[in-house]
Amino acid sequence: ARVVSVPRREDFSIDTEAFIEATRGAKLAFLCSPNNPTGNSVPPDAVDDILEGMDGVLFLDNAYIEFSDIDYRPLMQRHENLILGRTMSKVFALAGLRVGYAFIPAWLEPFYHRAATPFALNAVSLAAAIGALADQGLVREACDHVRLWRERFIEGIPFCTFPSDANFVMIDVSPHTGDEAMERLAAEGVLVRSCTSFPGLGDHYIRVSIGEDWENERFLEAIKNL
Repeated sequence: ARVVSVPRREDFSIDTEAFIEATRGAKLAFLCSPNNPTGNSVPPDAVDDILEGMDGVLFLDNAYIEFSDIDYRPLMQRHENLILGRTMSKVFALAGLRVGYAFIPAWLEPFYHRAATPFALNAVSLAAAIGALADQGLVREACDHVRLWRERFIEGIPFCTFPSDANFVMIDVSPHTGDEAMERLAAEGVLVRSCTSFPGLGDHYIRVSIGEDWENERFLEAIKNL
């Protein structure tokens, strides 16, 4: 396959027209919403426009969707070219078990079974996934915790931050580079992700994940001394 990348706008939003134009004739296109590492989501009406305008199938990566208030599933009632990919690695904290699932149109099911490997999940992964799904109260509690601290981060960080629908916040740490900020925060016992390796993003961004209360408080104190 030939990979074609579509740059985002300066505010990291999707250029819908450019995306549709770039995917002309493509069998498959990918979008991440909420996006990593920016944290922003593609509005459902923009996804609707993309689905109307593109020729192939859109795979919408919803890895962080539980932390968002957006629901793309109603779009599947109108479009036969949408796949919603989900994972249990984020809000369910089952990253090591590699459990995922997807909402797909009915016509794609036989193609999936043709390509899928037998016994893709072992008994331990299945048992953990079923148990995690049974405790929706814990999931709601985790999402509420993330939403609360997202706002506190955006209000308390003395650098430019970006609205997020995920369990992390991206920060422009200019005049520092992302690598410099990561190293200086690590010296204070705080681990963040430098975003310098993300294509097209630039050298001045870091991403911080929301943790326990004490971890978040420690981060807020450390970044004020950056």
